[in-house]
Amino acid sequence: MNNNQITAAKKKELEHELEQLKTVVRADVAEELKEARSHGDLSENAEYDAAKLRQEQLEIKISELEEILRYAVIIDESAISTDIVSVGCIVTFYDPHLGRDMTCSIKSSLEADPQGKLGGIPSISDRSEVGSSLLGHKLGDEVNVHSRLGDRKLLIKNITVGGR
Repeated sequence: MNNNQITAAKKKELEHELEQLKTVVRADVAEELKEARSHGDLSENAEYDAAKLRQEQLEIKISELEEILRYAVIIDESAISTDIVSVGCIVTFYDPHLGRDMTCSIKSSLEADPQGKLGGIPSISDRSEVGSSLLGHKLGDEVNVHSRLGDRKLLIKNITVGGR
């Protein structure tokens, strides 16, 4: 699995979710299975089948979170350079397709929020067409982007980190 660069806050959030799944949700599912078994013949027991499916899905989710956390790389936001675009940067670029400047932060796919629904500016994934194209470039660079919107060149106008 690829490394996921995430913030310390996101790591803490994922660890909390994992702990809830392993303790509270697992106990709930075990209780559902116990209740469904008490209804007799398991071969024709829809409640039992549903509980087993929920258990399988839960274990898959737990495994996925464990894998994400195992390979997570915590971003040291104080060490992010504004010399080049990297995960954690806020980038302003001119997009000729839209005919205007755009500002967004570059985040991991786990933290991306393209519509900015979580508050603040939109954040795009470092694995998205635009995000991956911007990575490693510096102020003033024209960046070729090949996307479903067609090929275009973005002009990087500003690179910042948080308030700096």
